[in-house]
Order: sequence, then C-alpha cells, then structure tokens
Amino acid sequence: GTTSSQATSGQASKSPIVIGAAVDFTNYMKSFDDPALAAAKIEAEKINSEGGIEGRKIVFKVKNTQLEPARTKSAALELLEEGAQILWVTCDVDKATPAVQVGLSQKVLTVSPCIGTNEMGPNRFGEAGKLAFTFGNAAEDEGSALAQLAIKKGWKTSNLITDQSLVYFKDVCSAFSKRYKELGGKIMEEETFTPGDGTIESVISHVNASKAAVETLCT
Repeated sequence: GTTSSQATSGQASKSPIVIGAAVDFTNYMKSFDDPALAAAKIEAEKINSEGGIEGRKIVFKVKNTQLEPARTKSAALELLEEGAQILWVTCDVDKATPAVQVGLSQKVLTVSPCIGTNEMGPNRFGEAGKLAFTFGNAAEDEGSALAQLAIKKGWKTSNLITDQSLVYFKDVCSAFSKRYKELGGKIMEEETFTPGDGTIESVISHVNASKAAVETLCT
C-alpha cells in the first residue's frame, strides 16, 4: 500500500551497509588485497546502481594496515568505531589475526576475500570464529588435489619444499604430503625456507641431489 515515490523516498533514507576493510597497500600482501578489494567495489557499485540491498547502499571504508600487527589491530578498531558493520581483512590468516580478533570480540561478521586455509573460522578462533569467513579455496583441498594429480601421472616420489612465510603455503604442502603418502607416494626430501633468509641456495642444492620425480614447491 505505498506509492512508488514513497517507496523510493523510504529506500533513500535507509542507512548504508558499511564494510570496513583493514588491508595492506604497502607490504607484500598488497598484490592480493588490492585487486580483491577493487573487485568488491566494482560489485558494490553494480548492486548500488540497482537500488542496493533492500534499499541500502554498500559503502566501503578502507584503512592501510601496512601489514604491521599493531596497525592491523588499530585499523580494525578505528573502522568499527566509524560505523563498520562488517569487517574485511587481509588475505593471510596470520597477518589478519589482530583484526579478526577485534571483529570477533565485538561479534561482527569478519570476512576475507582470499584466505586460503580452513583456519579462518572456529579451527583457529574457537566458538567466536563462527563469524569468521573466507571466500578463498582451502589450501588443504589444493594440496590434496596436487597429490592426486602427481600419482595419476605416475610420479611416485617427491621432494617437498615449503615457504614458511604464510600459513597458506605450509598448509598446501602439509596436505600434499598427507594425501600423497595415502596414495602410495614417498617423500624423499623435506626442506623449508623463508624469502630473504639466505637459505634458498642450500635448499636447491639439497633437493637437486635427490632423484625424486617431482619437486613440490609451496610458495
């Protein structure tokens, strides 16, 4: 029982849905965070042009965490104080944790566009983690699928080289190892490195001495 002009007026008066993004535009996660946020803004503009969600427009507020833990936490706090109803965090669960903990402590839906691990949820954050979500593919799925591909190709031996800088990398290699062994594969050598730690040359020398059919590099 309302006229179209009244309905339009009512929609226009509705408060926006504010998404607060605490993400990195400075450090090495910017290559993940920046395009993900850009894509979200494009979709939000499309939704807004069609009238929003039940008449409510989507608005992004963004703060650069610079990937520093203290700044990540303060950015999340500032965004919530400025009215964010949803918290959007960086694409690695370790780096995002200070912000995630802020969001969950205030019972706010906390999402990441591309955390690639099942730790973005109750596995890491307990009961409160039921409000933590990621759109990313699980690293465990990717590692398992890679193992199945290797076995399907007849490659029954593998070296395993893990970049320690992100949980995602470690989870991919861990899942690969587990599934590979279940399917009859054998891990010949296991090596780890962190970019910039100066060990990569020795890692390469070590695995090159092995006669494994596959070099599984999670980085």
